[in-house]
Amino acid sequence: MYEGHDGRPEPSRPAPAPTADDAERFTAALSLVVDHQNASASWLQRQMRIGYNSAQRLVEELERKGVVGPPNHVGKRDVLIPVGGQAQPALQAMHEAAG
Repeated sequence: MYEGHDGRPEPSRPAPAPTADDAERFTAALSLVVDHQNASASWLQRQMRIGYNSAQRLVEELERKGVVGPPNHVGKRDVLIPVGGQAQPALQAMHEAAG
């Protein structure tokens, strides 16, 4: 998490609509994880205002797409794409799987 951020959702970045499809939710999660360098399911849950199970599924999908690493011995995951880095390969893989 970046300095000065207390973990509360940012009002400037609205959560995806409840009717958002999986691609929209994944894109929102990808953006949040890369921008804040945090891949915790509970943190993502608060940011996106979704349930824990949905947040955990998104984190697992981010791992499958190579955005975050596996959990370490204390459950923390490393974000493998730096801030401002290229998240395009993860998005491309998602679109190829859907198409």
